[in-house]
Amino acid sequence: MAKLKTKLVAVALSLITLTASPLSAVRAADDAKGKYISEVYIAYGKTEDQARQWLIDNGWEPVDGNFNAGKETKLDEDQKVAAVMGIRRTNNASEAVTDMAVMNMGIKGKEGYSFSDYKALVDMKRAEIDEFLDCFTPVLQEYRANVTGKGSASGKARADLAKELLNKFYDGEPAKTEKEKEDVHDTGKPLGDLFIQQTRREMGDDAYYKDWGNHADLEQIVLESTGAAMLAVEQALAMATDTAEDTWLDRLPDYPLDLMVSEIGAFIPKYEGQNLSESAALSALQSEYGDAAKSLAAGYDDIRQELLWYESYMDNNKLWQEPGEGETDYAARVIAHFDALEQKDNENETLEYDDLRDAMNLYD
Repeated sequence: MAKLKTKLVAVALSLITLTASPLSAVRAADDAKGKYISEVYIAYGKTEDQARQWLIDNGWEPVDGNFNAGKETKLDEDQKVAAVMGIRRTNNASEAVTDMAVMNMGIKGKEGYSFSDYKALVDMKRAEIDEFLDCFTPVLQEYRANVTGKGSASGKARADLAKELLNKFYDGEPAKTEKEKEDVHDTGKPLGDLFIQQTRREMGDDAYYKDWGNHADLEQIVLESTGAAMLAVEQALAMATDTAEDTWLDRLPDYPLDLMVSEIGAFIPKYEGQNLSESAALSALQSEYGDAAKSLAAGYDDIRQELLWYESYMDNNKLWQEPGEGETDYAARVIAHFDALEQKDNENETLEYDDLRDAMNLYD
């Protein structure tokens, strides 16, 4: 089953081919229940009536029609699946679902979708999935060390902020039945709290299934999330892994190009212990890191000065968010500052407004 929240893209593994009839029933429904659709759920059953009844029993309004009619989607080898949409309504336009996408999945031209097909697809991509997930393990370990105070004080401060950001994301909804626990490993917990505990991948299946409700199934989270959500999670974790007291801006001057050349083995391990000439080391760095590193090096000092100027501006004008200051109040205060700057620039033909805006974008 796949639940859609406001303005999120749905990837329904039923894999449904939408026709005109089910959605027309939604449009024609009584507006007294709510003008807008706020949530969508796809329920599966051995029959359409069974799926509809599950929706009704769990507080959903079923929509007429079986999305899997005529398809070969199966719960097992002998039984086809009925897929019925359930909705919830709202009169608040800001809570309305505005976009939906349905992905059709199959293997080599097979129509519909079956659980064996999904497993085959995952097995086919197993090496790539494992490589991606393996990147998370050391990151999660450093996140835990920092957030539990085993690193520096500054490292903990950054990790606490990252935890707050990660707690904006939830690990689905917890399974309600023993059968669901076998297939649905959602815990319902915020990710910042959940990642403090080992994941299924780290602890192994035996230990995981003894206490699965307190541990994340990282593979499921990654495969079922949107790209935008995973990018936000990655960025928050990256911020939480820095254990040093100072910031990366402070450390930038400690890694000039001549150090990279002289300590080439630290940046490209295969050259460890080799006495490369400067030209050979530069060539190796160029080959390893490509044009991006060259471009960054060319504007290295300018970028750093721009970011340091921004931090100084924010400090001097007290534009950082204060402890206990709500998001709405903080946003209003910063917007008021920008509005005043824009007005000042228009009157005096200065560039302070544009400079600050550009620096803020670069800093972000």
